Amino acid sequence: MRAAVPIVSFLAILTGVASCSSRSKATRSLTEIFATAAPATVTIVAGVTGPAADDGGLGTGLLFGAEGDIITAGHVVRGFAAYQAVYFDGTRRPLILVKADGGSDLAILRPTDGRHSTASPIPLRDLRAEPLQVGESVAVIGAPFGLATSLSAGIISALGRTRKQVHLEIPDFDEGLGLIQTDAVLHPGNSGGPLLDSAGRLIGIVTASYGTTERVGFAVPLDSVKRMLASGAN
Repeated sequence: MRAAVPIVSFLAILTGVASCSSRSKATRSLTEIFATAAPATVTIVAGVTGPAADDGGLGTGLLFGAEGDIITAGHVVRGFAAYQAVYFDGTRRPLILVKADGGSDLAILRPTDGRHSTASPIPLRDLRAEPLQVGESVAVIGAPFGLATSLSAGIISALGRTRKQVHLEIPDFDEGLGLIQTDAVLHPGNSGGPLLDSAGRLIGIVTASYGTTERVGFAVPLDSVKRMLASGAN
């Protein structure tokens, strides 16, 4: 059963965006980006007690907010009633589904034990003040095939990709939501993980990859994530 959504807590997250976004925009090494961002990511296991065999029950999540909440891709948890998070230190905690939005393929989960991770949140980039550009370097942290906190890197290959263009098989997905395309290597298990810019700031949440041997990845832009958090719909 989905819990009621404390919208005030989500809006409080948004009020802190400006301070996070004002941090240094200097390019950082991939080693530095990983060291900062990896502790704020978790592996999401849905519907089972151990690692799942496909992306339907296995994904990545990002610590996001004062309540210990976790944001992930909605399709990772869709159709399941039980969820676990495997944290950076190996700790496992049961989760409840707080909120889901099919239009953006995003979901919010919360630990049932009320315990919060001590990991620092990933800083956010203000995409209005500093719009994304094709060719920018990006990094992704996730759990491809269950291999937790794996790092891959690439560039922004295109912006504004639509559901139809990327053959996204999510029925409720908003046709008007423009996705970030990247050539960073993504596999089942990466969904829900952070897409980071060269300064280590969050710019999107991974939602899908397309192709066979040479896969193309896509992410929901941060502005769409913020709109989902601010909305009151479950």
